[in-house]
Amino acid sequence: MDGIRGPEELLDGPVEKVSQEQVEAARSEFTALLGEFRRTPVLVPLDDQDGLWSAESGGLRWICAFSHEESLGRFLEGRGATAADRGRPFVKVLGARLLDEAVGAVGVHTRLA
Repeated sequence: MDGIRGPEELLDGPVEKVSQEQVEAARSEFTALLGEFRRTPVLVPLDDQDGLWSAESGGLRWICAFSHEESLGRFLEGRGATAADRGRPFVKVLGARLLDEAVGAVGVHTRLA
């Protein structure tokens, strides 16, 4: 095929056809979830310079946000947290503020995790 790959090759298998109704339902669900995230206060750990803690992966900068202290603690423990990490300070911020202000201010391709 002259170097042009079809969807099956890109996705390592057959591609499932979806109806327009399924696409619209998925879009509606995504919009509802995004709206809920924007209205929800989330916790973001701070780095050693009191900036939002982030990590780089796959050429993207990821700001990590958590729904509650327990999930933040589990994340830190999963990273092999030291005693200092477990007491890491964090800020509570609305999801909308992260999306509208923080992501754009980083200066590189940034996503939220």
